Amino acid sequence: PRRGAARRAVGSLTSGGGPIGQSVAVLLITGAISVGIFSSVESSMAEETKTAGAAEMFPELAEQEKQPAAETATDTASKAQPAKPKAKPKAKLTDNGWSYYEIPVEAHNPTIGPENAPVTITVIKDFECSFCKFVTYQTKALKKTYKDQVRWVFKHYPMNADCNYRMGSSRMHEGACRSAFASVCAQEQGKFWEMHDLLYQKQKQFSGAQLRGYAEKLGMDLAAYDACYASDRPAAAIKKDVVLASKMRINGTPRIYINNRAVTGSVAKDVLDYYIQLAMKASTPMEAAKAEVASESTARMIKVKKKSGDFWIDAFESSVDKSGKAVSVPNVMPSFSSWFDADKACKAAGKRMCTEEEWVSACIGEPANDHNNNGKFVDGPVVGRLYPYGPFYEKDTCRDSEDKLSGKPTKTGSMPGCRTPEGIYDLSGNLYEWIGESADDAAMMGGDFRTKTSGTCRRRAATYGAGYKNDTIGFRCCADAQVKDVATASDVRATEITEIVGKGIPDDLVLDLRGGGKLDKSLFKGKVTYLTFFASWCGNCRKQMPAMKLWEDEWKKQGFQVIAINVDRKRERGDKYVVGLDPNFKIAYDPSARTMTDFDINAMPTNFIVDRKGKITKRIVGYKDKEIASTRKAIQDLL
Repeated sequence: PRRGAARRAVGSLTSGGGPIGQSVAVLLITGAISVGIFSSVESSMAEETKTAGAAEMFPELAEQEKQPAAETATDTASKAQPAKPKAKPKAKLTDNGWSYYEIPVEAHNPTIGPENAPVTITVIKDFECSFCKFVTYQTKALKKTYKDQVRWVFKHYPMNADCNYRMGSSRMHEGACRSAFASVCAQEQGKFWEMHDLLYQKQKQFSGAQLRGYAEKLGMDLAAYDACYASDRPAAAIKKDVVLASKMRINGTPRIYINNRAVTGSVAKDVLDYYIQLAMKASTPMEAAKAEVASESTARMIKVKKKSGDFWIDAFESSVDKSGKAVSVPNVMPSFSSWFDADKACKAAGKRMCTEEEWVSACIGEPANDHNNNGKFVDGPVVGRLYPYGPFYEKDTCRDSEDKLSGKPTKTGSMPGCRTPEGIYDLSGNLYEWIGESADDAAMMGGDFRTKTSGTCRRRAATYGAGYKNDTIGFRCCADAQVKDVATASDVRATEITEIVGKGIPDDLVLDLRGGGKLDKSLFKGKVTYLTFFASWCGNCRKQMPAMKLWEDEWKKQGFQVIAINVDRKRERGDKYVVGLDPNFKIAYDPSARTMTDFDINAMPTNFIVDRKGKITKRIVGYKDKEIASTRKAIQDLL
């Protein structure tokens, strides 16, 4: 996930020659998923995780599908064009068409809804793409709700070289071409949308016989279907869509455009509904918040409204001064913090941790609602802004597009466009921000420097406990009344994460052991230890369990032990996970994730080899069968 600083005119949604208020179209293109759009999903749909690859948010959609090499989509910075009075606004025109593209509705494109509808939605899809299936289910109700206001347009992008020349030699989706051909032939008999729905219901059941059976089920003329399927017509229709996708620099599915403007951040029904309503209301270009360079004179706290009244929130992600107080200072590195660190620093400054309601209210620009009375303010209908600076994602506006491995956060307020109209900086990207009045309520908001389009005001992560800390997590404080802050950059304490390799087991390590007893520093004395951290959602953690059991049996008499620390927020998840694994080694529980901070853990599993004196000698991130030999040698050398 990522973002950046660029100029705006977030873009009017236009279709044909008129502004949003006159016409809105929806384009659907099927195929493999575009990473930019679906790198995260709203927490209203499932509990999010901030760990890349963990796939907690939508396990059933975990396989992100994208086209291999050759032509990679790049989210190039948008160039804003000023709108001319009484002329079609030049919304976000980009050099690759990703953000805004005037998409033609061609004669061969299946459509549903009035031709003169105020909204046109174009969807680009592949019938074998799992994310496309998700989009299909999310849009089903919207088609009924807006049957007179929205025109839906479908475009093909099968992820298979047999009918998509841009795939090179890849046949990522084995049945993508056959299913697309069947849909074109159904279209010739006025049955496209019926076939469309049936193909997603029967996804991946796409043999020639099965597809012909679907045609028969829909009451189609089978002789005409067979003639169409054997002709060049399906391939010709698909090629036209692929050529257009090439011009738009699209190399994956699904992609959704509402009045020619790309939808990003999420494809949940509530988000799509938000953009449709926005399109129907807007008649002029919608400007994003004005970019403003932060300086020493920039307001340090901003007054914001919530349902129960006003409150104040720091304008910048918090740093910590040399006395331990949280300070809101521009152009300094924000503090890397656990929730406990953040709570202590905010209280020392005469402030407090922000609640979810307050953080979301500050981000969306209006009082947040708990639509479901479940204590969460990021699910349900989208209101206000989707991003802190406006309704649409703007690449290079916030610090959100850094490399997953080498990327780093930047200084507070240094992205002049990454601000709300009210003057709050960096709510999207840079660092996740802790919120919550208590450790039990702790969650992280807004995404980090890798989040890209998913760093919306609805981005909420609650995978780990309140003790979790690394260089992707910070905080900002709130208060009931304004707290004057006169700190300067020279007052700020340097923030750093120290490497634990070469050091001893922390003195304050005390955790509950499975079956009773405590894990503390003393259990490491006199033994060589393979220490591993695991979570219930971690597949590779499960894969390494057999090897650890073998090592425990093989070397136990030589003074070796395996200790596994579970960091699930709820202990019962860890217990359930190990059932059936029959572990023969010690398992401890750390639902607060404090030890993840002590050991600077960013991925699961992370493993350490500890010598007989309790000194940590080696860190091993992840688990691969080919690395077993080197791990065994490192252990045997110590034994």
